[in-house]
Amino acid sequence: MNDGRLILLQELTARKNRNSSYSLRAFARDLGVSPAALSQYLGRKRELSPKNRRSIADRMKLSPLEQKAFTLKTGDPLERTDTHEAVSEDRFRLIGSWLSLAILNLARLDGNQANVDWIADRLVVPVEEAREVFERLLRLELIEIKSGRMVRTTQPLTTTSDVPSEAIKKYHLGLLRKVELALLDLPVSERDITAITMPTDPEKLLEAKKILKRTHHRIAKLVGTSKASEVYVLSTQLFPLTKKRKMG
Repeated sequence: MNDGRLILLQELTARKNRNSSYSLRAFARDLGVSPAALSQYLGRKRELSPKNRRSIADRMKLSPLEQKAFTLKTGDPLERTDTHEAVSEDRFRLIGSWLSLAILNLARLDGNQANVDWIADRLVVPVEEAREVFERLLRLELIEIKSGRMVRTTQPLTTTSDVPSEAIKKYHLGLLRKVELALLDLPVSERDITAITMPTDPEKLLEAKKILKRTHHRIAKLVGTSKASEVYVLSTQLFPLTKKRKMG
């Protein structure tokens, strides 16, 4: 991929697929650029300014290679990546995808199949998307195939220093979209999406986050028995609805 326009057009198409009323003007707003500048760039009538490129790269949470491609002018070749850069790209996309962890947990189910059609069917995603993530997990040696089944290896999956925080943001954005679909499509018996609005002392947030982390581990231990047959995700949201006051 050596054209930033393709990156933007793919993202615009994805957003329109999720929301048929989504427009180029809305896309420009979300990217922090003017509609005219975006329209002229996509129409190959002008290049984007460095400021606009930085804004877009930040808001779209681009991977390392996407950022590199986005800085090229039309027609410039994208240099071949070295092994370290390729691994960094793989790890970025791995951490940035909810599907990666979903497949890793599918591998822990009895009767799982090392078959992308089966994976796509179980996780309700396109086959090609399942294939891309499945092959990445194999390359990073996080899973292996034994007797037609997926088996998780002992390789640790961590957000190490070589994985940009943008990948983690992308992961959570993907989960939020899945939460929206679960809220709209699943019966209450198969989900639990609750919220509480409360007055909050910000100095207590660190302690609250520790309690939530312990709770997550306790719930994971409770439901993650040897009889597990489905893959669930527990996503808890705690964030301010108020703008922080200026002191003094």
